[in-house]
Amino acid sequence: MKKKGLKILLASLLAVPLIAGLNNSDKVEANNVAHEHDLIKLERPGSGGEAVTGGDFSSSSAWQWKNADIQAVDGKNTGHLKAGVNDASFGQVLSLKRDTDYTVTYKAKLSENGNGVNCDIRIPNAGILDGTWQGISGSEWKEYTFKFNSGDHESLRIEFVKWGDASDIVASEAWISDVSVTDGGEGVEDDTTYDFIWADDFNEGKLNEDNWDYELGCIRGIEQQHYVKSEENVYIDTDETATDGKLVLKATDRAKEDQYDNPRDNSRRVIYNSGSVRSHGKQEFLYGRIEMKAKLPKGQGVFPAFWTLGADFSLDGDIAADQGYGWPRCGEVDIMELTGDSVDGSYNNRTVYQTLHYGTDDNDSGKYAGNGTAASLNSGNFNDEYHVFGINWSKGKIEWYVDNQIVRTVDYSDDQAAVNALDKPQYIQFNLAMGGAWPGPVGTDLAGTTYDIDYVYYARSPQQQADAEAYYANVPEINGASDITMQKGTTVNLLENVTTDADHYLDFSINDAPMFVNNGGKTEVSLVCKGKDDLESLKNLPAGTYDLHITAIPKSAKPDPKDPNQLDRTQAYVLNRKTVKLTIVESDKNILQEKIAEAEALLLKTDVYTEKTLDYLNKSVNWAKEINDDVSANQEYIDSAIALLDDSMARLKEK
Repeated sequence: MKKKGLKILLASLLAVPLIAGLNNSDKVEANNVAHEHDLIKLERPGSGGEAVTGGDFSSSSAWQWKNADIQAVDGKNTGHLKAGVNDASFGQVLSLKRDTDYTVTYKAKLSENGNGVNCDIRIPNAGILDGTWQGISGSEWKEYTFKFNSGDHESLRIEFVKWGDASDIVASEAWISDVSVTDGGEGVEDDTTYDFIWADDFNEGKLNEDNWDYELGCIRGIEQQHYVKSEENVYIDTDETATDGKLVLKATDRAKEDQYDNPRDNSRRVIYNSGSVRSHGKQEFLYGRIEMKAKLPKGQGVFPAFWTLGADFSLDGDIAADQGYGWPRCGEVDIMELTGDSVDGSYNNRTVYQTLHYGTDDNDSGKYAGNGTAASLNSGNFNDEYHVFGINWSKGKIEWYVDNQIVRTVDYSDDQAAVNALDKPQYIQFNLAMGGAWPGPVGTDLAGTTYDIDYVYYARSPQQQADAEAYYANVPEINGASDITMQKGTTVNLLENVTTDADHYLDFSINDAPMFVNNGGKTEVSLVCKGKDDLESLKNLPAGTYDLHITAIPKSAKPDPKDPNQLDRTQAYVLNRKTVKLTIVESDKNILQEKIAEAEALLLKTDVYTEKTLDYLNKSVNWAKEINDDVSANQEYIDSAIALLDDSMARLKEK
């Protein structure tokens, strides 16, 4: 959701039937996971037929560009390698069948005396596939072709490149058009088997808090909503039989007295309440199909999203920085984002975006980070009816899809920073933001706007399952974590009964999210205790309920060279986290202290009570003070002191 230097790449239009391939059925069981529908059947361009997306360069979405762009030449759009640079390229990852023959065809021409331009097929992290390098020459249009076999590869990259320091190469320009990679067959549905791991059809009548937590307050950017925990803004809407529910995130007007200026830009007034829910600490995901069916809102500045963040995220400061990773190092996958406007059927209301975010510092600086793609309907709005949005996530690779069409593929296996951030567990999040830096100021007449989510599903293929199991084999277990109750004003070893393996240590963070108050201006969640070295904060916490996040951290972990308060962001430390509740109750010593104060006030009334009964009360007060000051006093002594004070005050006799 955070956008730093976002480069929006416009996508090819989705000329497909809405919800094509979706199989609506009675509730079924898969691996003991109940779900009402099947996963949507993906039409895989590379499973037969055309493997290239956007080969006519009608849009730039499928291609990644370096010193290159789309340029209209001789009445057609072309991929253009620019002059004046020694390194220019554009390419895209192809989804292919294994051990299949493919034919590459394209048309190309160079500038006068051009040189140093070629087309090739590349293996991620391993260079050019043997026999696929083809030089391009001549200033007249020519058609080029070559064949290759995909072998054991399901992902290869077609690349058009100009490279070299010679003056004629630097001066060269190249134009490429009509790119095609085909096996001669027709596109077919993906026949991969996916086993359900988890599902939520939102049929229970209320949000299942075993699956979901709330994001609360004014969190990020210059948005104009206050996220609240309220049944008016986050609720399950079911039919009469409660068998066809949906999760609804709804924007409502925030009371005038509770509105405030966004602290990051006081020109943006926070005027709405809205909802944001996440599976952090409840459910996490590693590889597989993550899919939802939803009807999106429309309107000026509406900003709904379906996205993931690393399960080791420090929650925007609500978990201590040395017990996880901050943004963008935690990794973020934007499965779906929409930025609406006020015009019905406009580009914004019929376009969704797919983006990665990650980096090894405070910047969204990864090789594939921030360069989002866009997928659009031919007409209408994503608000008109329900659509399916999802990712198919494998080790080192993510495919995004809208309805049954794959709209983006990124093979990030050649970027270690991406692997560190993305090839690890993530949690999912739904939120309805209102306004922001990207969508602009929100409309003031959008109270009642809803983001309706029919279901969210998670399933894995056998390979995705194997890769996930291999990762989790190295994840430290956290055993014995459970809800804890302690008395106010004391310190308890919160990790006394919690264990992990010998290569990791445990620490904790406490925030006050369960006590968040919706009203009262800019209310927020705060980190109230940073862990084992912050016990004074624990001792001073008021009575109430808190989130206790327990994290297992490698003993070998080092601080970040640029920020010693964080873990080293260049490393791939494997963490684990469990979240439980901490309840702090009023200490019985607090009750004793209140009784002592009450009794001392009565001792001053020498004109009311007899000397004898006041003397008896004074002796009781002195003994009660000794008990209160004794740190080793047990409950029996505390109860006795309270009882004695009650008895002594009851014996007071008036003169």
